[in-house]
Amino acid sequence: MCFALFTVAAVETVHSFSTAKTNATYQTVFASVTSGIGSIIGNSTGGLIIDYFNTAFLYFILFLFCSISAVCYGAFHISSRKYSHPVEQSV
Repeated sequence: MCFALFTVAAVETVHSFSTAKTNATYQTVFASVTSGIGSIIGNSTGGLIIDYFNTAFLYFILFLFCSISAVCYGAFHISSRKYSHPVEQSV
């Protein structure tokens, strides 16, 4: 709850310091400081995909990433269960 309130207040504060021309730059700097460069790259890439293709294509790419991640997780989980040895409990 505290993080959500902080984020809303910080975004509004950054908006109050910026002009209409510099708002996007200020918000991007705020995002990089609070969330890291990963969110900037991800948001920029998503925006480019929407600009050059469409929203449905972006969701399709996200679906592929999620599916590949789920398959990799499942394969890792199955292989780790196959090779793990149960821990014996002493009574």
